[in-house]
Amino acid sequence: MLAIFNALEIIPAILLAALLLKNDHLRKRDTVEAGRIFHITVLTILGAVVNVVTSYIYNGLMDFYEGHLGFYNTLLIAVLCCFSEVLSLQSIIVWNLYVDYGIYKSYDHVNEKAKRTRIPMLLLSVVYLVLYTVSDWYFRVGAGAISVVDAFTYLFLLLQLFWAFNAALIVWKAGKERRPPTFLRLEVFIIPIIIGYVMSLVPVIGVYDYRILAASIAILLTWRTVENRYRYVDPYTGLYNREFLSEMNEFMEKSGYPNGTGIYFQCRGAGDQLIEALKNVKPSDAELFRLGEDEYLMMAGPQKESVIRLLVKSVKLKAAEDPELPEVTSAYAIREPEETAEAFTKRLLTLKGEDPETV
Repeated sequence: MLAIFNALEIIPAILLAALLLKNDHLRKRDTVEAGRIFHITVLTILGAVVNVVTSYIYNGLMDFYEGHLGFYNTLLIAVLCCFSEVLSLQSIIVWNLYVDYGIYKSYDHVNEKAKRTRIPMLLLSVVYLVLYTVSDWYFRVGAGAISVVDAFTYLFLLLQLFWAFNAALIVWKAGKERRPPTFLRLEVFIIPIIIGYVMSLVPVIGVYDYRILAASIAILLTWRTVENRYRYVDPYTGLYNREFLSEMNEFMEKSGYPNGTGIYFQCRGAGDQLIEALKNVKPSDAELFRLGEDEYLMMAGPQKESVIRLLVKSVKLKAAEDPELPEVTSAYAIREPEETAEAFTKRLLTLKGEDPETV
């Protein structure tokens, strides 16, 4: 039984380690998604290693001391078990933050949310260690007996489920707004995570701990989705790219994406500064696209030409705050009443920056 349990943890961990070694984005952590998936993967691998080591140490000590571990050996096992539970809980919290950032793109919000978990986790860990060390005390529930430490272990597991369901809730709330196509969404991890954790909770099924296996499946599925996204989403800015604009006409039309006006901007060497300027002045219903090196497109609903020129001027003034940046060039196109989404997109993709800002 121990061999089966170890295989359920070590084999997935080996596959995850191979994924980290062979994938450039994950090794370099050069994108937001890669950095967060790397973090989750390392936590999962560490959790598998700690669990296997704990199993062998515990069984070895039990055999050597004939079931009487004593205070210090019990404390050692308590520390290892606590470390394992904290790793699992932290992994799910990082998943939650990953989805939160993926939807709302706010570092400040995510960082503040992460800070709020640290003190409760520390307190839980201290209580867990104390309870494990004095685990001769028991609570009686129904017809059977469950130790205090087992009850606390289930508390950790329930907290992990809470964070997984909370991620699902974030996704559900975001679903009320405009959302990306299904194959570009980031929440594919939720289903295997919840199934694996529920299986670990149910006594009949939960002979083994399925959490590492569930997390490993979730990581592999999620990274596959991330690689899919990189075809249509610029990995460094998180903006939709030229490929998305040229292939997603039908989706954009049905999903109500703003497509009455397209405004092209270019500023060599501006990078993030131009993106910030665009975000500061864009209408609430507008969508930004990265078309190439320092080339961006703002798609908005139908606008008057006077409003378009005002938007362009606002972006230029914002960018001009940095005297080292070259001048922003721009162009715009307005969708004709009978023009198809595909024809309008083709026009947008041929825009080039020029002054005056007209096409």
